Amino acid sequence: MNLPDYVKNIINLLQSAGHEAYAVGGCVRDMLLGLEPADYDITTSATPAEMKQVFAEFSTHDTGLKHGTITVMSPACRGGRPCPPENSPVTPVEVTTFRIDGDYTDNRRPDTVEFTRNLKDDLSRRDFTINAMAYSEKTGIIDYFNGQEDLQNKTIRAVGDPHKRFNEDALRIIRAYRFSAVYGFSIEPETAKAAEELRHLIHNISGERIAQELNKIVTAHFKKDKVDSLALFFLDLNYNEEKTRRILRKLKYDNDTFYKVITLIKHHDLIIEPDKINIKTLLNKFGEEMFFRLAERNVGDAHPGVPPAPNKTIEIAKSIIENGECYSLKQLNIKGGDLVELGYKGREIGEKLNELLQMVINEKCENDREKLLYVINGHWN
Repeated sequence: MNLPDYVKNIINLLQSAGHEAYAVGGCVRDMLLGLEPADYDITTSATPAEMKQVFAEFSTHDTGLKHGTITVMSPACRGGRPCPPENSPVTPVEVTTFRIDGDYTDNRRPDTVEFTRNLKDDLSRRDFTINAMAYSEKTGIIDYFNGQEDLQNKTIRAVGDPHKRFNEDALRIIRAYRFSAVYGFSIEPETAKAAEELRHLIHNISGERIAQELNKIVTAHFKKDKVDSLALFFLDLNYNEEKTRRILRKLKYDNDTFYKVITLIKHHDLIIEPDKINIKTLLNKFGEEMFFRLAERNVGDAHPGVPPAPNKTIEIAKSIIENGECYSLKQLNIKGGDLVELGYKGREIGEKLNELLQMVINEKCENDREKLLYVINGHWN
């Protein structure tokens, strides 16, 4: 396994100062799977105070001193020596002291932590065997709980007693299913049984954290982006618009995601005929992004017994956009100020602009300023 230089740099400095230090958790798992880790975490026997001595020449941040974590801004330098910042970019890396967790009264975070010099104590508190391995170039892989074997067997297994692990942190229940979806692994029977029996504990987890895990599960399963995957997920569950609204609000999704998913749920059975006027009308109603999301799942290109033309609806829409054809008020070659000059007031302005836009969309008038003014002045038959 090959660690990035900025990670090696931290580990080398800690080891040179007489401390144990390892890459740990998900990055080790992903490297063994031949994947590029999203980030790297380091665990060490050094206390936060000792870490700050080692990294005195680096910029550090007190990310979570209570839990033994600091963030080190590490230059990508070899040889265990700090580099001048101007010579190398820096990358933030979380470094955490080996620890033993106390009770988890909120089913999410330990009430207290105790620092330890024993790596096995630290690894034994982690969620699953595949996430409980440590690695350094000096020691190779350290695997007390047969995580490598479970990786080979494509198995999600809790470290130790699964009931204890899930009682400590109920989010681990959702994470088990997330890892199963992302990697295509099965959940070991005792771990799955405990997850089922303790599923009620998920109510103690914040909506935001559940949403983060749900996003990863559905995108892994449907192989689409978050919005499309969430819509497909709720449709597969046969959730209607109202039920989906309640779930999304409870999980505290942002307004943009909420609007897009609800739009896809509400109009999931919309058939978009490959007709230019119809497509312009829908581009105006939904906007480009949502139109294409709906069109990509649309089956309206075909009539009964007639094979659909490949992406015909999408091809027409792209042609409309590329040619700059008018389908929205911002493209209309007459503005509200023009109507004000002609004596229109208040709601009349918006109503008249929309009337003109519909004439342009329906190809009853060209999107030409002079011709639109001609229509306004009542000279159009």
